[in-house]
Amino acid sequence: MRRWGLLGFVALACGGGDDPPGSAGPTADTSGVTDSVPSGPITGPGVLVASPVPYPIEGPQIAVAPGGQLVAVAWVQRDAASYPQLWVSTSVDGLSFSAPVRVSGAEERVQSGWPRGPALVFDDDRLLVAWVSAPRQGAYRATVRSVSWSVDGLGDSWVDHTTVRVPVSYHSLSYPVLAVEADGQAVLGVVASPVLDGRVWVARESEGWAVEDVNEGRDQEPPCECCPAALLARPDGELVVAWRGDVRKEVYVARARPGEVFGDAATVTATGIEALACPLDGPQLIDEGDHLVLAWSDTRATGARAWLSSEAQGWAAEPIGPHDEVQWRVSVAGEGAEQVAAWESGLYQPFRAMALDADQAFDVVGPTGPLWQLRVATLGGTAVAAGIDEEGALWLVSLDPPDPR
Repeated sequence: MRRWGLLGFVALACGGGDDPPGSAGPTADTSGVTDSVPSGPITGPGVLVASPVPYPIEGPQIAVAPGGQLVAVAWVQRDAASYPQLWVSTSVDGLSFSAPVRVSGAEERVQSGWPRGPALVFDDDRLLVAWVSAPRQGAYRATVRSVSWSVDGLGDSWVDHTTVRVPVSYHSLSYPVLAVEADGQAVLGVVASPVLDGRVWVARESEGWAVEDVNEGRDQEPPCECCPAALLARPDGELVVAWRGDVRKEVYVARARPGEVFGDAATVTATGIEALACPLDGPQLIDEGDHLVLAWSDTRATGARAWLSSEAQGWAAEPIGPHDEVQWRVSVAGEGAEQVAAWESGLYQPFRAMALDADQAFDVVGPTGPLWQLRVATLGGTAVAAGIDEEGALWLVSLDPPDPR
């Protein structure tokens, strides 16, 4: 596998979530965050994004701009007042990251707890970020904000786009995801729960952020309320969502053509697993041009395995990695021969990874040891990841296998 130096890119500034729509956010707020490097033995390559001061980091997310010109990393971390806040750091060379800036409002409590966290996506001229929070009073809400970007970094003014709220009676709102349609318009997806099962909600910027309930009124298995959904915008304008079922733990896929509502979902896995358990595990959608590929874990209570299912092969499932690996929360990044799958060996366990054309998995490590809560992305055709070490520091690493020499 080709080696890749950490030549990423990023830049960002943030504003409070309580500003009126269209307003500029405040200047960078770095209170309670320092750039101290955690101590520990050097066990692998990596670039420090943020330190665990004053509190450990949770729920990272990573996004790469078109052409690999910028990379943004976001995460949740409690501030000096112990409120969980959304922070973002950026880099223009991949060798160092800017001082973290706060995106969320001071009165918000940003939702955290792995695998929950924020969402990030670039379009041609904006970086968009979404997160779920709970104000001091009221129901959960999902917020979307954006800022302009160029090869020199990000603009100074943040814009509020929408705030999606659930009724106070709702059980939960979680797992924001973002995508960008072919015309540059953004799409937000969230998992809402009116009682004890889920609903996938989709809001399109092109339709004034009106919320569509993908599952409402359909005689089909509802989504698992505690499992992330996947959202993909394809170049031909089609929108695709995928989710795990509530009791029947299969993966379901629904599609919408431009300007149309989502149709009935298709069942694309056949594990036969039925359970009331909450696996905290969702699928990943990958666009291969003329067909889709799904990366997913079967979430078996013992010996969960990760799979790739190709639409071109009738969604037939092929296992990822050695048969003796326990695999949860799998995701794939990289292109062609550089594709790498990463997975968690159990909830709150360190991540493992393997090149899809290899036969041996390896531990994902940073300079201080194993990494948890991994999020992957593709930069220059190669897989990279943002992950958290044992002390709660956040690192950017390349998912190259270790040198066997």
